[in-house]
Amino acid sequence: MGLALLAACAPDAPPSEEGFVNECDDPAVLHQYTVSESTPLLELPVCVHFVFPDQASYETSWQASEDAPRYLQERLDKLNMQLAGKWGTNSFDEDSRIQVVSVQEPNIVISPEWAGLFELYDDEEEMHRVAAEMKQANNSSGCVNYYMMDDPEPLNTGMPAAFANMPGNPEEGGIVTRDADSSDVAHEFGHILGLWHTHETKLGDSVAHPKEPYTTGDLL
Repeated sequence: MGLALLAACAPDAPPSEEGFVNECDDPAVLHQYTVSESTPLLELPVCVHFVFPDQASYETSWQASEDAPRYLQERLDKLNMQLAGKWGTNSFDEDSRIQVVSVQEPNIVISPEWAGLFELYDDEEEMHRVAAEMKQANNSSGCVNYYMMDDPEPLNTGMPAAFANMPGNPEEGGIVTRDADSSDVAHEFGHILGLWHTHETKLGDSVAHPKEPYTTGDLL
């Protein structure tokens, strides 16, 4: 639930003409999101996949170096800090007891088509088709499949840094990122766990600022 609070408390969310009040302005709502030390820790098993366009790209990457396990753990540690609300400029106390844990050796995937799927961003349907094909061919069972691909393009191109599926078909489920250091990855883990955007209904219809946050939006 803490992940939803981060979205609900977006500081740049303007009030609507109908007088919507941000959920974070209500202390009673904030109290419902409080996480205590007694809250059980949920360890989320993660299966990591590194995606490269060719063998040469892999062999010159940090993933192929002796320090690859340490570099990967550093990225997972940063993700865990973000999931706990302890990374960045927000002023929340610990707002989640969710931590990801890598449960298998990273899988190396070599495919120019799959490695370039973010280049299909202008055709979102095709991008998701290619991603589904990649996940169907490589997903492991019993874990959240997390695909990392390095993208040389700057992140100000309008492309997302990551995307994910809502819970559903496990063969096509997972998170795909072109920047494993981006805070977008923690956001996408929220979707994997079943959280919708606070501005969406369960069916995905956009609502600017729902006046009834417990019957619309992300249903929280």
